[in-house]
Amino acid sequence: MRLEELRKSFRGYREDDVFRYLTELENNYTRRLSEQEERLSREAGEALERIQQLESENRTLREELSRLQEQRDQISQAILDARASAEAMVAESRAREDSAREAVQKSLKRDLSELELYKARISALRGSICDVLEGLRQQSEELMESVAELEDDSPAGNLILFR
Repeated sequence: MRLEELRKSFRGYREDDVFRYLTELENNYTRRLSEQEERLSREAGEALERIQQLESENRTLREELSRLQEQRDQISQAILDARASAEAMVAESRAREDSAREAVQKSLKRDLSELELYKARISALRGSICDVLEGLRQQSEELMESVAELEDDSPAGNLILFR
């Protein structure tokens, strides 16, 4: 019913028409309000469902983030451990290299000292051999002179046995 459809009476609108009109308005508003409440209830349920879905997704993402952060920390620790191990290996290698170098230098010095000693001994031996050879040469010259003197002094027939 519309407002224009209300019938008029002696003192204004008829009471039963006004009552019917107001009842219709109330019913329309009640129906609309009920529909709106249903829609809001449905939307609230959908919103709650979406909130639960987002919270679940958020939990999953937080767990994933936590797992990834733990992996990152493990990788960082592994890198630090590897770096420390590499530095220790380099230090150990350098220490071994220095030790080996010192050993080689000591051995080289010892070998050079031995060579110098052998060189001195060889020089002394060469000098001794040269002295002996010179002595032998002088003795052979003296013997040759003696033999020549003996040949000159002796009769010709007696020295044939010594030739």
